[in-house]
Amino acid sequence: MASYINPKSAIEVCLAAGVIVSAVAAQFTRIEAIKIVGLTVLTGAGYGILNNMVACRDCIEFFTYGLKYHGQNLDYRPFMTLNPNINAIGWGILATWHVSTLAGLILAHVARSSSSEKKDFSKIDARQLTPYMAAGAVLMGLIAHVRARSAQAAMQQNPIQKYVGVPLNFQAGWEACQVRNSTGYLGMQVGTILLIVAMVTKRLM
Repeated sequence: MASYINPKSAIEVCLAAGVIVSAVAAQFTRIEAIKIVGLTVLTGAGYGILNNMVACRDCIEFFTYGLKYHGQNLDYRPFMTLNPNINAIGWGILATWHVSTLAGLILAHVARSSSSEKKDFSKIDARQLTPYMAAGAVLMGLIAHVRARSAQAAMQQNPIQKYVGVPLNFQAGWEACQVRNSTGYLGMQVGTILLIVAMVTKRLM
């Protein structure tokens, strides 16, 4: 896969790969806060990869710098290939590692922070969060897929020039990819907030 990396994206790709390796290694530490951050990163990346396995087959032209249409010109891609699997893996990590890391830091703080006023302030570990993160990722994947398919079908039935610079025959696939992206990011925000509320409630009980 390294041979497909665009030199212009080498630093960004290496950074993202480093974060994923660190997230995997974090699962073997005894420090629960680090485990939670790593778990969140891996959940986000897993969601992104599986989601993009479909998206890259809907419209591989979508996956360029700035998500702008450049046809199949490889110079405008972080990964200089049209292989949907390579793009799905690469983009699934690139598009999620930063927001997942931030969400993980917030969740780790809420789950593990101590309270001097309440000595029995129960802490939550990564093992307890795993099923909720997994279920949330699956649910959002299903919602994103249904919404993307609905948007794509609507665009195919009534083609319009919604995205500037994108040929009309690519508008439906482009729309599906945009809907998948927006649904995923919104789902991560909502899911993070719901987990925070649930953890605070449990810890205060």
